[in-house]
Amino acid sequence: MNHEKDRYATRNPTFGRMWLAMFVVCMFSMLNATAQFIHPGGHVTKEDLAEIKRRIQAGIEPQKSAYEKMMAHQYLSKSWTPSNVPLIHRSQKNIGHPQARNDAKVAYLQAIAYNLTGDPVYAKNSMRIYKAYGENLKQITAADSRLVIAWLGGIFLYGLEILKYTYPDFDPAVEKVFMSMYDKLFLSVLVTPYPVTSNWGHAAGESHTAAAIFKNDTAMFNKAISNFKEYVRGGTQNDGFPNSIKRDLEHSQEAVGSLVQGAELFWTHGVDVYSMDDNRLAKAVEILADTLLTRLARKTKDSHDTPRASGWEMAYNHFHHRKGLAMPKTKTLVLTQIRPDFIDAEKWGLGSLLRGDFDDAGKTVLLADFSGRGTRQLARQPKIVLFRLPGSNRDTDITGNNPLGASILVSPGSSAGPGTFERGYYSLSGQKVLSIW
Repeated sequence: MNHEKDRYATRNPTFGRMWLAMFVVCMFSMLNATAQFIHPGGHVTKEDLAEIKRRIQAGIEPQKSAYEKMMAHQYLSKSWTPSNVPLIHRSQKNIGHPQARNDAKVAYLQAIAYNLTGDPVYAKNSMRIYKAYGENLKQITAADSRLVIAWLGGIFLYGLEILKYTYPDFDPAVEKVFMSMYDKLFLSVLVTPYPVTSNWGHAAGESHTAAAIFKNDTAMFNKAISNFKEYVRGGTQNDGFPNSIKRDLEHSQEAVGSLVQGAELFWTHGVDVYSMDDNRLAKAVEILADTLLTRLARKTKDSHDTPRASGWEMAYNHFHHRKGLAMPKTKTLVLTQIRPDFIDAEKWGLGSLLRGDFDDAGKTVLLADFSGRGTRQLARQPKIVLFRLPGSNRDTDITGNNPLGASILVSPGSSAGPGTFERGYYSLSGQKVLSIW
């Protein structure tokens, strides 16, 4: 044993353990209570957009095929004209809702396309949509108006978030008029908790979180965390079984997809709700994938059994690539039925482009930033090593998870063997981030 490196633990092991415990608790408390917002910070960051663009140019899948599928769709028309919708009333007549749903998706997709192509026409089209809805939309009515608000409340903000932080000619006046409408018609409803067992609530949880991020509102973000945990527990049983399966697989995919997409928002901002209650959400995803695959194998199929682009790629990327879980049913479903996906129905999907195999450790350089902000600002997949047990070949992170193998790269062309790893925080690429001993 290197006594010099372990001098504090040797002289006062109790103090060392206490100091470490306090450090970890404080760090996670900071993540939960004083969120440092990243912008754009929806389902894709500025760094993510650059990486997606690189993958497309390099022909890496599934990004390449997902991009081609997106760009071939009518939503990417350079001549898209927004609808002037004063009223959204979802009923048998369905006034304004189809138009608003399409415009929200176009605003988001063309904001992404601007970043991937560099063509300002896409950004200008997106800005025109936000201007039109800010100036014209006055009412959202009907018995399920809260559902429409839950569906559209997030996706509208995802596009605006991207434009605001990536488009040099972004017009603050457009943001002002749109957000004035949004606060009155959307946010005033989203801040009131929805029924935790319904797909309405699961969609609202995602949109509420997106609003907190866009507005840089820490109090709202923390409230969204609290609400979201209740949505996860209300939508799944203790063993992960999705309650909405009792209804049909269409609504089950909507519900679980919203929970996954909401969890991804929190993950980007350093809060892990994915793993709550012993990976309850991972179990829900696997059960739902297994049920879908079983139904698809039958000779007679129900229309509700169609796989939908609703969080599958995000879930597989997180639980398999980031966390190392096998997720065999999800993998089969993604590879045989989902990929490459596109944007689905109201606001789900685009996972193949934004998160398909995105955090595969074999393809991604992993970094971490613990510069006092308590965020994963540089990280898509931070598995941070705290220490290597003397004489062991197991590197252990702050949660005690993620065995990383027999050695770790500490500099180009060299590696540290068992028992020789200096204590501190490291990325998987071997870059030392912070020494604590």
